[in-house]
Amino acid sequence: MNSGNIELTPRTIWGIIIAILLSFFLYFYQHNPQILVGGLLSANANCTDDQSCNVATGPKGQVVGDCRDCIKVKGTKVPTTDGIGEYVDVKLFAKLKKLRVLNSNWRITEEYPPTVQHLNFCHGNGTCVDLGLYPEKRTAKNLDQLCTDALAAGLTLINEYSDKNLLSANSTCPDSNIFETTTGGHLHVQ
Repeated sequence: MNSGNIELTPRTIWGIIIAILLSFFLYFYQHNPQILVGGLLSANANCTDDQSCNVATGPKGQVVGDCRDCIKVKGTKVPTTDGIGEYVDVKLFAKLKKLRVLNSNWRITEEYPPTVQHLNFCHGNGTCVDLGLYPEKRTAKNLDQLCTDALAAGLTLINEYSDKNLLSANSTCPDSNIFETTTGGHLHVQ
């Protein structure tokens, strides 16, 4: 093969340019969609608090890594632990807002992106979170009420509180399950 005979036609050059632009678009769509078109492709780029950008169709989320329809929780009425993730799926967020109206003794202790490897993949896509009672509210009565209210808000629960003193005889909380990835007492909800 004689490298002197290689000719780059305008069609080939345009093909290369389009491939490069498409690669950049896909990269930023996956990792930082707010950059694209000034945030126009990010459905909740201009949303504030827990308001919806489109009242007619409900809350809209953005793609953040593997979290495909996510909303940023910090700054909303749903409390979080600082430094532990930032996002949840919009459908889960709606349930968490309902729970917050019913019960104020908790905060999110793990959201997307997760801080550790979890057995359940939902932590890897924002469709579940871990909730913990505030330390000063950690009683059997408050945990039972949190479970009751979480179920009323449409959440499913896995109880990962290991302290037997927190489980009352007639509790609505499921029996405690401790996994190798459990990082402290909490309720896993989705």
